[in-house]
Amino acid sequence: MKKGKIFYAVSISFMLLFSGMETQAQHFNDKLFSVLRYINAHYVDTVSEDVLVEEAIKAMLKQLDPHSVYFDKSQVKDINNRLMGQFEGVGLHYDFLRDSLIIISVVKGGPSDKAGILPLDRIVKADTAKLLGANLNLKYIKLLLQGKKGSVLKVQVKRPGVTELLDFEIFRDVIPIPSIDCAYMADTITGYIRINRFAANTVSEFNMHIEKLRAQGMEQLVLDLRDNGGGLLDASLQMADQFLDNDKLIVYFEGKNVSRTLYKSSVPGNVEKGKVLVLVNENSASASEILAGAIQDWDRGIIAGRRSYGKGLIQRPFNLPDGSMVRITTARYFTPSGRSIQKPYGKDFNEYELDLAHRMQSGEYEDQTKYNNTDTLKHLTKLNQRVVFGGGGIWPDIFIPIDSSRFTQFHRQFLSRNILNKFVFQYFNDNHAYLNRNFKTFNEYSQRFDFTSDDSIQYLNMARAEFANTGYASTFDACWQQSSEKILIQTKAQLARFLWSLNEYHMYMNFTDPDVCKALDIINNQSLYYITLKSITSENE
Repeated sequence: MKKGKIFYAVSISFMLLFSGMETQAQHFNDKLFSVLRYINAHYVDTVSEDVLVEEAIKAMLKQLDPHSVYFDKSQVKDINNRLMGQFEGVGLHYDFLRDSLIIISVVKGGPSDKAGILPLDRIVKADTAKLLGANLNLKYIKLLLQGKKGSVLKVQVKRPGVTELLDFEIFRDVIPIPSIDCAYMADTITGYIRINRFAANTVSEFNMHIEKLRAQGMEQLVLDLRDNGGGLLDASLQMADQFLDNDKLIVYFEGKNVSRTLYKSSVPGNVEKGKVLVLVNENSASASEILAGAIQDWDRGIIAGRRSYGKGLIQRPFNLPDGSMVRITTARYFTPSGRSIQKPYGKDFNEYELDLAHRMQSGEYEDQTKYNNTDTLKHLTKLNQRVVFGGGGIWPDIFIPIDSSRFTQFHRQFLSRNILNKFVFQYFNDNHAYLNRNFKTFNEYSQRFDFTSDDSIQYLNMARAEFANTGYASTFDACWQQSSEKILIQTKAQLARFLWSLNEYHMYMNFTDPDVCKALDIINNQSLYYITLKSITSENE
């Protein structure tokens, strides 16, 4: 057939295809609009068309898979802010205590810092709104504090030790949202970095911290991806590129409407050499699993912890006319060895969402043999030909059981009742001059600080009073004895956050975190590290 005739035939085929698609779409539109017209004309009560349309969209997506979802326009704004790693606002971290909005910390160099707002300030009025009682809910406060760059927020503040209310004008600005919670030297040669999500600024943050840690003597890295639910695909690909040398397959995708697409490393990475250990747990998902899978499949480092979430589906966002959005699954992804790590799902999405609870009930968090993987297809890692499996997340090279005593049900109730923060607020309010005078560095604090016996008694009495009218009243003393050691560690960590930042909070918690302690033992054990990778020497050293 001649070239012109081929073009003509293909053109006709596309015209017929699109014509068919348009006819089908029109049929669906007519059907849906007919139902809406009948409801408006004949239904017994007044209903919102917007609500009906949103519920219809959600119902359609529930016929697909657990990760094809709808977001209204307010949710879209929050999602975009987190993924872009910034928002426009005043730069405050706050909490609610006794019907007051209390400042925990201010973003250094941010609008509130420049205006003179301090930790422990209570904001009692913002513009014309009094911040008391019913006005103290997260959604309302967020709307009040965020706003366009350059706009002004006028606040009245009650400051400890100052009788009169103080007036401040805060000029809103772009506030960065860090995707790295913590970065420090865990010992003389081991750097530690904790990433909370993958955002547009993640790789630049990571490389900045790597350079600082390397200047402090870092030779090996513990990368903590626990509880990292994912984020931007591009950010996870760029992160994987930091660990792999040139032209290594990171991941590939394919779907009904997506031909196989390969992503390979292409730039000189900042951590292509040196031992690496990646911590994962049951909440490490999506982009975290892409990074962990690439490191594992190329034998670049050890994965330690517990089986990851198991999300191997790729979503593409589609914006709707009113500012809302749908995310629709367009492809499955596969690790370099060819694994799909998506855990099984059927039409019962409730069962899918209960998967982590089922893991806990089965005892898998404490005993790796309790996991029965239905995907028995063996895959081999790229360099050392180790056997790995797909089907339900990234299975770690070294299993670390959960510390079931770390957060008891009583401990969780203790936190949900905000008792810990109440005590820390009060203690910091009464003792911040003493703390600043005696603990000028975090190292001094971590080595020497402790609560006095009077402080501990006050804390105990506060907690007992909070639980007086609950089911724990009769068992309080036994529960406190079981959980108090870990509650006090977390209390000291939160106090460190007040004195410095979230970085120091995680540093203090890590001293007794069994996952982090085990990770340090593994990476510092030369023979265990390389035996696990089944390699006496490593090309990455």
